Amino acid sequence: MDLENLELTDKVRNTLPGSFIQTSNGYVHYQLKGDGELVVLVHGMTTPLFVWDPLFETLSNNGFRVLRYDLFGRGYSDRFPGKNDVDLYNKQLYELLTTLRLVDQKITLVGLSLGGAICANFAIRHSELIKRICLIDPVHPSKLPRAMKLLRVPGLNILLRKFVGHKMLFASLSDNFYNYEDFPNFKDNFSEQLQFMGYSKAVISTMVHYDLKNLDRIYRAIGKLKVPICLFWGEQDTVVPYEANEKLRTAIPDIIFHSIKEAGHLSHYEKPEIVNPLLLAFLDT
Repeated sequence: MDLENLELTDKVRNTLPGSFIQTSNGYVHYQLKGDGELVVLVHGMTTPLFVWDPLFETLSNNGFRVLRYDLFGRGYSDRFPGKNDVDLYNKQLYELLTTLRLVDQKITLVGLSLGGAICANFAIRHSELIKRICLIDPVHPSKLPRAMKLLRVPGLNILLRKFVGHKMLFASLSDNFYNYEDFPNFKDNFSEQLQFMGYSKAVISTMVHYDLKNLDRIYRAIGKLKVPICLFWGEQDTVVPYEANEKLRTAIPDIIFHSIKEAGHLSHYEKPEIVNPLLLAFLDT
């Protein structure tokens, strides 16, 4: 596959799966399925909405209306040329919900990795919309992924993107799993988004501009919202190391914690037979 040589035009969008809606910062690719209470799934730094496949179907088949979407710069959503920061992603989610007229009831937010930070920030800014929050291997300021630290260095990030960007990205995919070999289609599904120009720039822009310094304060703040919050963490997570769960549990004392054995950073994807029933039980609270 040729990497990042196509533009996301109307003609191209008409050939792609899912739905698209225009917001003030560009088109957003999303999928909405099922009826009932709304659950919104927010993916992480690099992997688009397919990462929710096991959970998306389970929730929609169990009486929930489920929304998943690609963050700007990922999947089939537009590549935003400005700063890919907390304000951009907060606005993206809010405009998506309001444009689709999905704000007539309170919602459950489920955030993976960086998506956990996005959900936490969104919950603080729009607390009136929030019924529950679920965090899955969320990014934490005390344990930033090594790649994020490198790509936040001015100049070095440009060189890395130019000379080893995609190689480094592919090499790091296995870091997300305890048993990467059990998921032979993951790389191909991941690579689909790399056809379109701007992916690498968007990832680096997020790593540079998304402010994680105050994230512990944000986690403490959502703990005061008086809404149920649960946490899943893969015991073999090396991207955001497992031991970071202790600091997050300190920040949110009432959080419901599930430690997932033999799972890496994508604990819900690697162990859906364990995570899905626990999450469905949480949604009954």
